[in-house]
Amino acid sequence: MVGGLGSRRVALVPVFIAFSISLFLWARALSERRCTGTVADGYSYELMIADCTLLIQMGGSRDTSLAIAYNDRGVSYHARGDYAHALADYDTSRALDGKALVTLMNRAYVYSDMGKHALAIAAFNRVLKVRPEHAKAYNGRGLVYYDMGAYDKAIADYDRAIKIKPDYAEAFLNRGECFEAKDEKDRAFADYDQAIKLKPDYARAYNDRGVIHDSRGAYDLALYDYDEAIRYDANYALAYSNRAWAYSSKGDYKQAVSDFTKAIAIVAGNPDYFNDRGEA
Repeated sequence: MVGGLGSRRVALVPVFIAFSISLFLWARALSERRCTGTVADGYSYELMIADCTLLIQMGGSRDTSLAIAYNDRGVSYHARGDYAHALADYDTSRALDGKALVTLMNRAYVYSDMGKHALAIAAFNRVLKVRPEHAKAYNGRGLVYYDMGAYDKAIADYDRAIKIKPDYAEAFLNRGECFEAKDEKDRAFADYDQAIKLKPDYARAYNDRGVIHDSRGAYDLALYDYDEAIRYDANYALAYSNRAWAYSSKGDYKQAVSDFTKAIAIVAGNPDYFNDRGEA
């Protein structure tokens, strides 16, 4: 009998294979989108890690190599504070593509966040050996020197970063914090001012400039800067705390207590804010 049950089964096989391939491609595309996404896209770190893992198990894709998938999973581990897994993924990514500067930079940042200064400096040096004009690498190494208290070395790195990238607002701010640590407040103020000119919504720069105004007794100017810092970052606990002290210096204790209370609400469990509110 022509066209019986057996022939229909044979005919269904290609359809099933095509459906399976389509399902695989759809799943891989979904995992790729989530793996290479960000928290701003609405993805949690756990979800991005899971989808990067799936993408790795699938062998990557045409647009996202295994090296990228390992790097991106490392980024999610790093953001979650899981430095051991982040380093393992960055090392695997580096083994797959040793020329990827983004992975070399990410390894350096992990060591920096771990407080392993020597390893962080060595990692940034490795980036600079590959690309001597890498502004972010100089800035990153400068941050490590700052953490070590080696302010002059940090300033030299920020100088180099700014020379390479004159509109580098973060490098101006970081250099300003070094000058402030050395009690060179005029130079610090100039750098914070420049950071704000380059990045008008830079909350941290407003806060830091406000601290300089505060130290000079210019409380109204300080309050303006703290207001701006909070306007651009409503969860900036330190700016609320600093604004509270400025209000306290002006004798406005009610507003000072209100700001300390807001800081406490943002950073629950910080004993300093509770103590400061008690003193206001």
